[in-house]
Amino acid sequence: MASNPSIRAWEDTYESIAHNFDATFTDRHAGAYYIKQAMLDIVDLETSDEGGFEAATELLPKIKEFYNWILHYFDINETRNLAIYEINKFTERHYGDLTSFVNRVPWRYGCVPYYWAEASESSSFDTSDWIVCS
Repeated sequence: MASNPSIRAWEDTYESIAHNFDATFTDRHAGAYYIKQAMLDIVDLETSDEGGFEAATELLPKIKEFYNWILHYFDINETRNLAIYEINKFTERHYGDLTSFVNRVPWRYGCVPYYWAEASESSSFDTSDWIVCS
């Protein structure tokens, strides 16, 4: 039976992924670098946490699809939002309420990255109670 990544390991990975995705909104030219970092975060989770394999098999294909879009196409918003949707759905399936999870993450600047929250909201998630950077 597959196991989930530990809550602490997933919080750290989620925080890093969110910051890397957020950077693609503000630095389009370095977007491929940031998404490659997000993929490496999941690979690190897979190799360092017992439950990381499930996260890797579920999320890496969607993130890689976004990475390929960044490399080859100009309009990346739909693919980026789909990847963010999958990451947030994974989090809900394995850790419950997304808002509770997000507000529990030890964010680098004490708040959810602005563009990550905006894209999460565009992907049908309620972010009204998230602590979002301005």
